[in-house]
Parts: sequence; C-alpha cells; structure tokens
Amino acid sequence: GGHLNQFIANADRVGVCCLAQGVNCIHSVININTSGVMVKTPTFYVFKMLKPHHTNNAKFAPITASKFENANGSTPSGNASASVDASGYVNVSITNTDLSATRQVAVTLTSSHEYKVVSAEVVTGANINSTNDFGKAEEVNIKTLDASSYSIDGKKLTVTMPTKSVVMIRLLPTNVAVKPGSMQCGHADVFSIRAGSGGTVFLTSPAGWTKPVAISLHRVDGRTLVDRISKTLQAGKSALILGRNIGKGVYIVKIAGEDSNLSKRIVIAR
Repeated sequence: GGHLNQFIANADRVGVCCLAQGVNCIHSVININTSGVMVKTPTFYVFKMLKPHHTNNAKFAPITASKFENANGSTPSGNASASVDASGYVNVSITNTDLSATRQVAVTLTSSHEYKVVSAEVVTGANINSTNDFGKAEEVNIKTLDASSYSIDGKKLTVTMPTKSVVMIRLLPTNVAVKPGSMQCGHADVFSIRAGSGGTVFLTSPAGWTKPVAISLHRVDGRTLVDRISKTLQAGKSALILGRNIGKGVYIVKIAGEDSNLSKRIVIAR
C-alpha cells in the first residue's frame, strides 16, 4: 500500500510501474500450488482495493506523518495518495505502517464542494504475518471500515486507522444527485468490462435500468466497431458480448442512456 501510494502521489514523474512477477513470489498477487488451487494474497486485496485510482486523475496529497520507533530507527507512520474520476468521485488511500498503534489522519479537501463518504474499506490482519494459505479460511481481505472510524465535516475527513492497515475512502460532492435506477448510481463501477479468449469483450452490469441504453465499442482512434446496441440491463445478469476476434489493442466501451453518458477503457492483450 505504501509503495502504490508513492507511485500515485508522484504520477507526474512515474510513467509506468510494473509488478515483475505476479505469481508465487514475495508479495505476489496470487499463489498457485501444483494442483492448480489458487490463493489470493493480502497483496491481491490491496491492489484490488486501490483500483479506483486506476486511469484516473492523480492529485498531489502532501502528508505530515508522525513517526514511531522500531528496530530500524524512527519510521514515518504512513503515507497517502488521492485521485479524482470523471464522475467527480474523490478516492483517498492511506497507510498506517505502525504495527502497534492506531493512527488518526485528517484530510482537507481544497475544492469548492462539500463531500460525503460513499464507501470506506480497509485491508489489515490480526498480526503482521497474517496470511492466506491453501486449505484455510482467508485471514486477510477487504473489509468495510467501521463507520465509527471515520467522519466528514464539509471538506475535512478524519479517519482513525487500525494498526498495520491500508484504507481506501471514496467521497462524492454533496451536490451530485444520485438517482436510483439511473446510470448516475454507477460511478466507476457502474458496469464491468473484461476481455475473454479469442479477442472477445464482455460487459456485465451490477446495476439495472428499466429503460434501454445504447452500448457501443470503439477503437481509441475513434473508429466504431460495434454501433449502439440497444439493451435493457438487468443487475448482475447482463453479460453482453460486444466483439469477437477484434485483436490486440486499446478499446473504448460507451453506454449512453437517458441520464448520462459513460465510457470505460479495455485492453486486449492477446
């Protein structure tokens, strides 16, 4: 979490960061045994929780962190990063590297809006060496941060962080209307896009709409591959195939409805 925050906070200088090896190594995202059984590591859940930062507009998040003493001397107790997505959601991720003490963090948003907390999540464990192992229940995954651990007063967010934890808080300006049953209730997660085998693109909707929406698939150069399929989306049930054998590249999926227009990028790697 600390490394990812550093990369995001310095996005003006960090062009690309790569995870050299994602499987069966130190800080791997997943572990797989010889029987093909997969375990999601604590690192997997940190990466997953910080997904709202992906492809969004990084914001400089200066932090004055107190220090604690350990075997390596005096160590800063954490760091933070922030991003803003196209729908106005502000994503704030914070780490607490102190192994024994909770830490309170105050975040001041320097905009003309006042904000409300939309979601608050945390990754932590009972011990510093808590892990997820084969054949055992997960010890570490994403949990909802208890509402008593955070508060917001207009533009000031206060978070009490558990020991050895990574926290993601998502905020939305209070003047942004959220209409049930409309595409406004879906911010970055209003629909999920994934690449399948053979150059296919799948769209799944975790939210439903009573009125049809127009779905289209485009190349990044603007060329249309699939033009405005009219579809009534059902929550969690719509798994629409948008393309087949479209080849490697970067593509844009667009959804146009009565309330708003949304788009999301998808990369076909093979």
